[in-house]
Amino acid sequence: MQATYLTLKTLKHIFITPSFTLSKGESKSTHQGNGKLHGMHEVTAEHIAYSTVHACYSLTSHKKWKQHDGIFDYADFYYQILTFLMSKADEKWHESLDKYLNKELFDDE
Repeated sequence: MQATYLTLKTLKHIFITPSFTLSKGESKSTHQGNGKLHGMHEVTAEHIAYSTVHACYSLTSHKKWKQHDGIFDYADFYYQILTFLMSKADEKWHESLDKYLNKELFDDE
C-alpha cells in the first residue's frame, strides 16, 4: 500500500514534527510534536482528510487561508474525503491504508 507522498509528508509534518518530515526518520526537534502532545497513537479519517486539505492548499499561491479557490471549496473537499474514508466501501483497501499510515507515522517513534 502506498499513500501519496505529499499527504504522508504532511501528516508527519503536522502530527510528528516538521524536522522529522525533512529527515530520514530521525527527529532533530527538541520539542514533542502535536501527535504526542495530544496522545495520538493512530491515524484517523479526520487526520487524513485534514492533512490532505493542507497538502492540496500548499500547492496554491495564496498567502493566507481561503476556503474557496475559484469554484474549489476546501471545506467540501475535507468532508468528501471524510465521507469516502468513513464509508469503508472497500474494507480491504481501508485496512491496508490504516496499517500503512500507522506504520509510517508511529513505528519510528
